[in-house]
Amino acid sequence: MATILYISKNPFSKLIIQKIKEQTEMELIGCVLYTTNGFVIEEKPNVVLLDTESIALPEVTAAIKQLKAANPFVKVITIVGASQLGDSMAIIEAGSDSVIEKRPNFEDKLMLVILSIQDAHYVAPSSVILDLLERLDELKKDNFDLFRKRLGENGIHISMKESLVAYFLKKNLRNNEIAECIQLREGTVKVHISQIYKKINIRGRKNVVHYLNKIMSNRVRMEEAN
Repeated sequence: MATILYISKNPFSKLIIQKIKEQTEMELIGCVLYTTNGFVIEEKPNVVLLDTESIALPEVTAAIKQLKAANPFVKVITIVGASQLGDSMAIIEAGSDSVIEKRPNFEDKLMLVILSIQDAHYVAPSSVILDLLERLDELKKDNFDLFRKRLGENGIHISMKESLVAYFLKKNLRNNEIAECIQLREGTVKVHISQIYKKINIRGRKNVVHYLNKIMSNRVRMEEAN
């Protein structure tokens, strides 16, 4: 059963509420108005619908982080307008589990998203998916897959985002350049680099860059064998 909390700054959509009530596998446990002071929730839903219309991006990302901090297991579905599609990557980075565009008759699709998100299926606008696919293609052409393989062969188990950061770190790019390449905030890149340092147990940026390049040339394993 999906217990749903609906958050909006504007009047709540009667159609969304009606659609939820028609579903036997869903229960709307509350509607919370987003104000200039944010919002306060007492309910413990497992799905939150966050309608971001009329809410600035910094407030949207802060709201998502607040929801995730209160309950790391809650699934946040962010509803965006056409003018907010460009913010989708930042919204995803903030922790949104799915992003759906508010279009005519989108309510039926929203119901499907609510059901699928329970099975850890991610939904995003096609423009975002195409953007991600293009980035993946570019990375593959530049031997990113081989880099990931080399990391595993050397017992370095880091997340996909950390691998992306490490890949561009290997190229000796600055933090702001890495952030631009993979569309992350510079502060987030710094956090990932800190985690990379810890996981490979090497200090100093130059030493880490040198080590990552040795991995690609396969010299690390050869030196260990000798």
